[in-house]
Amino acid sequence: MFKRRLLFFYFLFFLIAVSSASKAQNISNEGTSFWLCFPAHVPSGGSLANISVFVTSKSNSSGKVQCGTFSKDFSVAANTITEVVLPRDISYIGEGTSVFSNKGIKVTVDPGKPKIVVYGHIFAGARSAATLVLPNEALGQKYHAMAYTQSTIDRGLSQLNVVAVEANTTVNITPVLDGIKQSTFQVVLPNIGDVYQYQNPQDVTGTLIEVDKTISNCKKIAVFSGSSAIIISSPFCIVTNDTSLDPLLQQLYPIESWGVNFSMVPFYDRDSGSIYRILASENNTNVNLLGTTITLNAGEYYTTAPVTSFSFITADKKYQ
Repeated sequence: MFKRRLLFFYFLFFLIAVSSASKAQNISNEGTSFWLCFPAHVPSGGSLANISVFVTSKSNSSGKVQCGTFSKDFSVAANTITEVVLPRDISYIGEGTSVFSNKGIKVTVDPGKPKIVVYGHIFAGARSAATLVLPNEALGQKYHAMAYTQSTIDRGLSQLNVVAVEANTTVNITPVLDGIKQSTFQVVLPNIGDVYQYQNPQDVTGTLIEVDKTISNCKKIAVFSGSSAIIISSPFCIVTNDTSLDPLLQQLYPIESWGVNFSMVPFYDRDSGSIYRILASENNTNVNLLGTTITLNAGEYYTTAPVTSFSFITADKKYQ
């Protein structure tokens, strides 16, 4: 029961966050077609990871969840949540840097039925992570990965995943590893639902993922980033073993949806504070936070010390 309540809390948190962020563009987190994936996840003891898709709606609706040869119909009553558990052997990508065929997970609404909201939850034993899933109309062509300083415990890797929502999509990727820009390389996703996974023991935050417009024109992609296992600890609680490992998973927002004004709202009764990471989309971005101005170039990021009080963050160019 506690797990369900916790999941519902995360759903509400991400629902509120994306609604606020997308308001100016008239794009909602509700939709009729969605793509996600099941990236690498370090097992928790003897427990292998699984993935669930959670669906909710303001109205009675129905649809289908598909991945490879798997297909399952769902129905959801207004203001409730429906869970669809996908078979691991069909949906799990596993470890490695490569293109994985037919690993994209597609969620669609039946014709004529009301829009839904979707999020994904990956879990293994005590380890889990969840993300809101953006509808196709909220996707874009250009993204920067957001992750965190990668732990070296228990083979955890920083990672990103690109899902093809259209066939023959060519993507240019410029890795940034622990803040250092690398050479650009190209990836071709031949089929709808193909997934490219990139893994590295160094933090991939700032990595640029962009559709090659000269080849793929107006095609869009869904992009996720995070870690297969990571420890994010505060200076007051340094963890040195694998007892506090968790995956890190978040669908990325296209750069055109980023903003210039955000607020930092710490969790109630969290004495150790909350850590924030700020990532710039353009060169010479001046960010004002906590009484300090920080200048960042495109793909550069700044990580705060633990913050315990409410504060606004403003900038003269878009950031996330």
